Amino acid sequence: MASIGGSGVVGVTDGMVSVCEDLQQQSVKIQNYIEELESLKSQLSNDWEGEDLDTLLTEFAGFKAKLDELPSVVKSISDWGLSTHEAYTEHAHKVSEAITSVLQ
Repeated sequence: MASIGGSGVVGVTDGMVSVCEDLQQQSVKIQNYIEELESLKSQLSNDWEGEDLDTLLTEFAGFKAKLDELPSVVKSISDWGLSTHEAYTEHAHKVSEAITSVLQ
């Protein structure tokens, strides 16, 4: 059985916090990427006009609507992972305390 460490159950959840923190960072990067795309889209009308531009802007709007959901989805996955880690760690500590009290 895994031993209980200060930050969780050793060998079971040690990497989970790191992965969740990375997901949160990726969520911010995705949001920055979306903002950069929006900025580039705004610059298109300086060099491009006509029906093709209109089509691109219309298609981009649909694409962007889907992209806008991605950062919050990634963050919610991270939040779920962190709360699962916390619950698992709390449960493991309670089990450890119970076993210790029985063995003493």
